[in-house]
Amino acid sequence: MKVWQEETASAFVKTIKHERNKRRIIYWLDNCAGQNKNWCLFTTTTTLVNSAEIQADDITFKYFKSGHIFMSADSFHQGVEQEMRKHAGGNVCDFDDFASIVKKSNRGLVHILVQSNEDFANVTGEQSQTKLKKLKSSTAF
Repeated sequence: MKVWQEETASAFVKTIKHERNKRRIIYWLDNCAGQNKNWCLFTTTTTLVNSAEIQADDITFKYFKSGHIFMSADSFHQGVEQEMRKHAGGNVCDFDDFASIVKKSNRGLVHILVQSNEDFANVTGEQSQTKLKKLKSSTAF
């Protein structure tokens, strides 16, 4: 498994646990197949929604139509860049500097959750290896 799939799933788990009292959670995502459409993320969140750790009855992933993407992250990134220019000559020396910049950006309306080493889980996708092998053999040239 790719490490970034585990890291992405771990970040979602941290965020979902932070919102553990919500009954319904909806995320709008871009169509990045590797990052936002992978078995590791889906099986991890399915396991979480079926656990006693959160109160959510469902977690919904909604995807923007390809080619018609506007994400609020675009303006968010601009706000972070502007705050970086204001910070001690634009120098970001360590992660704590960066976290402080992000928190101050966008008129201070940003809430940050910082991942610690303990937040990164060894999660796996639980896709059917048999189905994947059949799919590969049926599409082989």
